[in-house]
Amino acid sequence: YSDTDSASGIQIGADRGAKDTIEEEEEDAPQPKDVEQLSDSVYYKMYLNDVRERGEADEAKMLELYTAVLQGDQSVVNAIVDGWLMRVIHMAGMYEDVPVNMEDLIQEGNMALWMALGGLPELGSAPEVDKYLEGQVIAGFEAHIREVTGDTDQVQAVLGKAALLHEARKYLAKENAQDPS
Repeated sequence: YSDTDSASGIQIGADRGAKDTIEEEEEDAPQPKDVEQLSDSVYYKMYLNDVRERGEADEAKMLELYTAVLQGDQSVVNAIVDGWLMRVIHMAGMYEDVPVNMEDLIQEGNMALWMALGGLPELGSAPEVDKYLEGQVIAGFEAHIREVTGDTDQVQAVLGKAALLHEARKYLAKENAQDPS
């Protein structure tokens, strides 16, 4: 099987050439720091501990929650947000080299998530909800970075690399049945 990532134009699939491309991109792209090292702030550490206590929802549970929200069940919104909190932190870690406050960036990602869930468009399936929410969080990051730095070229470069890394991580997680370290 083979698929092309539209954001990067990189072919992702089972053939050896695609794996070589992903590995080459991962070597060139900046690697995110461990979430513990994203900020030295005491408030960040407290937030990180709180998020860890809530736990992370697995993919099957998230798809179940997305299906419920698509059917109009707004009572699952808090559970979806809880399932996303650590993911937003990891996604923000892809921007560690951008000159913005990490706590603010995470907050903007969380706000984008809430806003996206509050105005969820007509989507056909649970995986579409996940992709939509991911796009909205990234857009929230991008808007914040652009607002703080005013540098759209740097934002685009980082977003491109972050998208490549995120897709490669998802691919490797499926291939190896675990998140890559």
